[in-house]
Amino acid sequence: MSSPVRSHVEVVVTATENCLSDLQPLVSRLKDKGLKVSEVMQNLGIISGKVAEADLLLLNSVAGVAAVEVGGTVQVSPPQSDLQ
Repeated sequence: MSSPVRSHVEVVVTATENCLSDLQPLVSRLKDKGLKVSEVMQNLGIISGKVAEADLLLLNSVAGVAAVEVGGTVQVSPPQSDLQ
């Protein structure tokens, strides 16, 4: 029997001000909640990665998290487009 497929979403996590000097403890707590970290931007206080949709709300409850935003796609019109 196979396990159910879990849909993952890309997220950007912003750290609270008191975590900015050392993000590693926060990164560890986020991993414990299911975040697969892809990048840590220490100077900006931002951690990006993927998490199962079912675990998304858990990230907001982690100590040191100021915000969790679901990543999206940005599309820019060509330079000759009237939409510029």
